[in-house]
Amino acid sequence: TPTANAIDEEDLQKLSDKNAHKVKYPPGCPVWHDLENSFSKRLDARSGTVESVYMNVETGARVYNVTKEEGGQLSHQFLRQDRLAYAMNCPVSVKGMVEFDPGKELEGTIICPRTGRGDRKLSYSVRFLMDGNRVRVELGVDTDRISFRKKEEESAPKEVANLNKTDPNKPPLVKSIGA
Repeated sequence: TPTANAIDEEDLQKLSDKNAHKVKYPPGCPVWHDLENSFSKRLDARSGTVESVYMNVETGARVYNVTKEEGGQLSHQFLRQDRLAYAMNCPVSVKGMVEFDPGKELEGTIICPRTGRGDRKLSYSVRFLMDGNRVRVELGVDTDRISFRKKEEESAPKEVANLNKTDPNKPPLVKSIGA
């Protein structure tokens, strides 16, 4: 309902740039919002980019100022974190992908979010580029293992993990997707 989703801008305190970059969806992060599953084979959503992050002083909840283009004009909307998901092609880091080093993060790209039936819990399909022309897609990656990764515009793709832990002289199997 509109009343349940209403956000009073007077209750919002903008986070500093330093703190805004520590949250799940920092400024610059491409997001989808208002996800709707239809007949379990289709996902409808609206897209935008996080411009700034706020805390609601009444509830303590994070609120995001999402900018979007509509009809050639930029507009913004304040949205609670529970209404957001990483957008398709969003660069991310994923924990727990390396068998012998569960704390290591691998660089990947969001293919698509998915909401669970009933509980609306988010998970994602994530693409990882590997040696040569190989691609790995991991389905059902829990949202708690994923964080936004700002693209490095000027640098070449970098190695992010060596899955051949038994032979450190072999080249890594997983590489970043690059900019």
